Amino acid sequence: MSIYSALILLVWSCMFISATAISSQNVGNITLYGPDQLDSQVSRGFLDCLRNTGVEYNIYVDEDGTTVVVPTANRDVDFDGEDRELLRCIMDVNHRMKVAAKSSEYYQREHESAVPSRSTTHEWLSEQDALGKTPIGTRPAKTHLTGDFSGGAAATGNGISIRWRRRIELMALSLRYWTYASDYTG
Repeated sequence: MSIYSALILLVWSCMFISATAISSQNVGNITLYGPDQLDSQVSRGFLDCLRNTGVEYNIYVDEDGTTVVVPTANRDVDFDGEDRELLRCIMDVNHRMKVAAKSSEYYQREHESAVPSRSTTHEWLSEQDALGKTPIGTRPAKTHLTGDFSGGAAATGNGISIRWRRRIELMALSLRYWTYASDYTG
């Protein structure tokens, strides 16, 4: 058996063991967040982080109180490239501040009210009715990993069921980070 084959076998074995363990145990709860007054330390920390990214952004507050960051150049947001630090800034405050990143590739009326991030302050965000977030409850986490590796599904050439392969593909797609947190209360 080659090193490559052994490595592949090890990776798939670990995934199988992990999926079985996850599906057979309680995976905990998901915290639900609701709107709250914007905390000055949180917003100032976010704005400082944004200024230190080395990339110019514009900011506006949308109708539901979300602080929206858009690139100054007409382009899409690239969390895997030049906007990697923006993602880090958002992740640092996403549980305390309603914040999102949005493409500026196409004209949108909301972009007209955007101001440069370097001149944005907590006071300006508050005047624009930007909101923070606060925990309002929890709900059980849902897991789609059922550990269904045998029976009922056709196997591909390497012995992995088609159903499991689709789940892996969906999990890979879901790793894309979305900055809008759930306002779900049900």
